Amino acid sequence: MEFIIDASGAPAVKFSEGKYIQILPVTRYQFERFIWKRMPAWCDYEKAFEESGRISPDEVTEENFASAFMTNVNFDEALEFSQWLGGRLPTVREWDIAYDVVLCKGDLFRDALDYIYHRAGQKSKQTTPISSLFGVNKGRHKRTHESTENTRIDRRIVKLLEEFVRQGIKRADLNDAVIGELVSEYPGPHYGRIYLKYTNKNQALVTGNQARKTRNRDAGFCVVVV
Repeated sequence: MEFIIDASGAPAVKFSEGKYIQILPVTRYQFERFIWKRMPAWCDYEKAFEESGRISPDEVTEENFASAFMTNVNFDEALEFSQWLGGRLPTVREWDIAYDVVLCKGDLFRDALDYIYHRAGQKSKQTTPISSLFGVNKGRHKRTHESTENTRIDRRIVKLLEEFVRQGIKRADLNDAVIGELVSEYPGPHYGRIYLKYTNKNQALVTGNQARKTRNRDAGFCVVVV
């Protein structure tokens, strides 16, 4: 698998030519940073987080891991975050392909961590102080596995991945009717119908006249980096 670190400091994996997808749904940590940096006009900080009690990465268990991710967002909010990150929301077809090609792989999180440790010039966590992974300068990364990237890695996301690997939590577990991910029918600017994806075989249509503004406490999202 081929990885990059996106502008938010999270790992993304290649699923199609020239396309990468975040290996995790957007975390509360990332969304909170977006709010404080952008302060979008629509933002009501308390409303955006009212359904989301935060947990630290080392408090993650099989029962509460969904609390690490940003939910209770609507399509427009997820779209604005994606654009801030320099990407966009996946389409239904892209999400299905990404799920079948990479997201369903049982070793995805372990491979991502190996990539992160490799960037630090070490072979494993046991020989890599976590603090050494985050001292690089910010900058634009190159999108190849072999390249020297300058994007800062988010310490909390690394800790979250380590906890998932330690507890045997897989990417597929996140979408097993726990977290739906917002996707669109088309890549834009006319996004068509909006869905919540749970697995590559299970999706729910977001209905109503104000579908783009509809909040759903189970609705999370990930970003396609192109």
